[in-house]
Amino acid sequence: MARPIIRCIDDSLDRVRGRPVAPWALRSQVPGDFRKIGREFLGYMVQFGDLRPDAHVLEIGHRAGRMAIPLTRYLGPNARYEGVDDWEEGTAWCQGALTPRYPNFHFRNVRMMNHFAASRLPERAPLPYEDDTFDVVILTSIVHLPQAVFYQQLHEAARVIRTGGTYIGTWFLLDRPWDNQRSVPPIACSESDARQRLWTLNLAVQTILRGRWDGHKPSLSYQDLVIARKVAVTSRSDFVAPPSVEAASG
Repeated sequence: MARPIIRCIDDSLDRVRGRPVAPWALRSQVPGDFRKIGREFLGYMVQFGDLRPDAHVLEIGHRAGRMAIPLTRYLGPNARYEGVDDWEEGTAWCQGALTPRYPNFHFRNVRMMNHFAASRLPERAPLPYEDDTFDVVILTSIVHLPQAVFYQQLHEAARVIRTGGTYIGTWFLLDRPWDNQRSVPPIACSESDARQRLWTLNLAVQTILRGRWDGHKPSLSYQDLVIARKVAVTSRSDFVAPPSVEAASG
C-alpha cells in the first residue's frame, strides 16, 4: 500500500517541478525502477561515456522515455536526441509529452525489432538514419530480445555512430560456464565473445562495468554496461583494446 502512495507523491512532485512524468500504465511495463535507473544511467553516460551537452544521440529502444526524460535536463538546445522503438504506446506518449516541450527530442515508431529473418541481417538497414550520424548511440533495452534481434540492433548502432563516437549498451556477460540450474538470458555470452562481436563492427571496447545479474561483486547496476568507441577501419590494426574495468557499486 505504501509503494503506490510514494509513487503518487513522486509523480505530483515531478509535475510541480515541471518535469514530464510517464503514466504508471506505461512505466510499469519497463523493468526496474523507472526514475532511479534513468538517473543512474545519465550519470554513467556522462562519467564513462563522455556524453556532452551538445551531443547528437540515438537511443534504440526508448520505451516510455526512461533515458530520454533525464536527458532532457542535460542535453542543451544544440544537441539532438532521436529515439526509435516498436512500442506504439510508449512512442506516442513520448511524442505527445516530450517533443512539444523539447523540440530537439524526436521519437519514431519503427518496425525493426522483430520483423526480419532471424537467420541473417536484412539486406537494407531498417533505421531511418544515414551512416556516421550520431556521437552517441544507446542500446540498453535488451532483456526481451532474441539473440538475432540483439545482433541486428548492434549492427545498426555501429552503422550510424560516427568514427570516434560512443556506443553505450547493456549486456549479459558470463564469466563461468552455464548450467541447467541457472536461468540465463538467450543473449548472454562471454566477455571475449562480446568484445569480438563489437570489434567486427569497428567498435573497440573501452570499459566494461559488471552488473549484479549473475551475482558479480562488486557491481554497478543490474546488467553489465559496455562502453565502446567506433574506430576507423584503417586504424584497427594499430588499436589495442584496453582490459575490462570493474567498477565498485556507488
